Amino acid sequence: VQHPTFYLPLGDLIVQSAADAEGTSTLFRVSKSLLAFNSPVFADMFALPTTSTQDLYDGAPLVQVTDTAEELAALFSALYDPSSLCLPRFDPDIPIRLAGVMRLASKYSIDTIRNRIVDIMNDNWPQTYEQWQIFQAEISAIKAVHKENNGLVDGRSFEERIPEPAAAIRFARDFNIPSILPFAFYTLAGIPQSMDWDESRKVKDFRHHSTVIWMKRTAKWAQLDIVDYRTFVKCREALKNDVVEIMVHFGRK
Repeated sequence: VQHPTFYLPLGDLIVQSAADAEGTSTLFRVSKSLLAFNSPVFADMFALPTTSTQDLYDGAPLVQVTDTAEELAALFSALYDPSSLCLPRFDPDIPIRLAGVMRLASKYSIDTIRNRIVDIMNDNWPQTYEQWQIFQAEISAIKAVHKENNGLVDGRSFEERIPEPAAAIRFARDFNIPSILPFAFYTLAGIPQSMDWDESRKVKDFRHHSTVIWMKRTAKWAQLDIVDYRTFVKCREALKNDVVEIMVHFGRK
């Protein structure tokens, strides 16, 4: 099936996605030069000599890839319209929404897209103590507005307007963005394990639940693997020890 947006009349290359669960592949007609300019992987592929047995479709050479149609659509959207990567700052779903395009940008060495996504992640998580202070001030301001409105502003809860740490950690691990890990783990360490993002949304009339009204934070715990979970436990233990030391210190005053 031809993609409704990225089957371009002036395209000179057909890219066929992997088949979906129903066995259907999606065809994209795009510019070979655009791919070659942005991706050394595609450039090297196109530099190989063609053969008389090369597959054609609709008069253009056809290349089959193992990527899903959704991932390819996201990649071509980023290449043809870079503004598609402009997501609202602090959106907790940024890691999940950008995972597909980031995977292909990394796979095909498209540094322009990869670097842009790294910048987006760094903009959502502080890397220095000074940045952390600014970050906390912004979060506090958002929380104050929600507090005045019983937890909901324009139909969205407090935690739907701030970064979510577990998904950010998974994203950083998968795509080698270590700069955001320290403060993401620090944030996660302050969230009780009983407060689960997905489970909380199974509650009937969630947006009027105490989790929203009292602006409690939850985390997408299922995003963590065993290594990240162990790191989280160590981080939480370290914070507890620091609190105990502070209490003992001031208790002696």
